[in-house]
Amino acid sequence: MTSRSSMKNYWSGFFIGDKRPIDALGVFVIGDRMNLMDGHVTSFGNIKIDNITNVQPLKLQSQDRVLTAEFARPLTAIDSFDVDLSSCVTFFLPTNTLKLDENEQMSVPQRMSKRRVCNIVEMCSINEQQRSFKKRSNPSVCEYTNGRNTVRWKSIGGGIDFFIEQNIKPGKWWSAVGVGESMKNMKAMIAFMENGNVMSIGGYQTQGYETPKPDPMIKPNSKINNGRSIVNFALPMNVIDLYTKTPVAVLVCGIQHCSNKNLAFVEDMVPEIEQKGCKKDHTDLYICESYFNNYLYDVAEWAKKHGLVLEEHLWKLLSFQACMLLSLVERVPTQCCTKFQYTCNSYLEFMRSRI
Repeated sequence: MTSRSSMKNYWSGFFIGDKRPIDALGVFVIGDRMNLMDGHVTSFGNIKIDNITNVQPLKLQSQDRVLTAEFARPLTAIDSFDVDLSSCVTFFLPTNTLKLDENEQMSVPQRMSKRRVCNIVEMCSINEQQRSFKKRSNPSVCEYTNGRNTVRWKSIGGGIDFFIEQNIKPGKWWSAVGVGESMKNMKAMIAFMENGNVMSIGGYQTQGYETPKPDPMIKPNSKINNGRSIVNFALPMNVIDLYTKTPVAVLVCGIQHCSNKNLAFVEDMVPEIEQKGCKKDHTDLYICESYFNNYLYDVAEWAKKHGLVLEEHLWKLLSFQACMLLSLVERVPTQCCTKFQYTCNSYLEFMRSRI
């Protein structure tokens, strides 16, 4: 939250509710003091501090009359004055900061802009550059790893490049990646290998479970590097757009945001907290437990909605993807270090193996 004011004593924040404001979140600025506020609107239209606070400050700063505040609270409500953010809610946004009276009190403003938000987890994310609510365009899932087998994809110009990387194995074997809704209309790249040598590689268009037809639109390539076979191929972006609702094991949204920076795992890109664990005497923020429970619950709900049974191997896959995304959320690997390390242990082991 960012606001500008020339007043000495004021309040800046917003309200959450349904048809009227109920929950109040903001910051009191009184002289040089800044206090995070978790409150509610009374029946008289005044704002009262909650007896139970569940808002955790992350950053409070005032410089050149500009207030910058970052804070977090659980998605679900824990007391009667909190609004449950997991359902549809209305944000009531004051058009300016509110001056405090002589008793350092303030009332709900008469005029506010409103913003209705549903499914806040799916539709809203924190943009790393602007630090503001926006429709999701944050980092997409840009790779999938199972054991020592890795598939990555990145956007290049008007197309998408796919890379398959595996250990060389003796004998005859094959690898494939497909993009589509089902076996009826899937574009696939299939590489046939023998003792680490690429015998043939090509693009195909599936015809149900019958023999697929060659597809010249798919342009494959291959090479051997450090005892691992690497196969890549490209698809035009408009082909990818046809399958934005693909019900496959790895759901990818916003694939155009995948780029080269997502493909390299070097030591500088892996935070020290992920490599070595938590610092001595570290204590998680009290909202971390709720945050992770909500996030992993949403993973389970996504699987249920898409008709997927959460067997052990699938749960590991979905949890891995959740942890990959959580590792990109600012402050989670550090300020929720204990919970992050415990929940995402298998993900971290993979990251460490790549360094």
